[in-house]
Amino acid sequence: MENEVNDRFGVASGAQKKAIYATLQALVAHAMTTDPTFSDRLVASVEDYLTPLSDAEQDQDFAARVRANIHHIVGSPGSEAV
Repeated sequence: MENEVNDRFGVASGAQKKAIYATLQALVAHAMTTDPTFSDRLVASVEDYLTPLSDAEQDQDFAARVRANIHHIVGSPGSEAV
């Protein structure tokens, strides 16, 4: 991205993350208007990915963050993005 070299306040990464989230949320919302099962299938695919993770603290922290982020993207209540 342009101006990352001049990122005096270190906001480039946060700005990029917000733009990506906003884009994903808009795309998911659009997909859900034509396919009401879209978000459920998306969450299920994430759960399928997370299922084989170990009980190690790092794996469980990763899984919790993934779940919070996917629920934030699909607009599910009760989960704040991490």
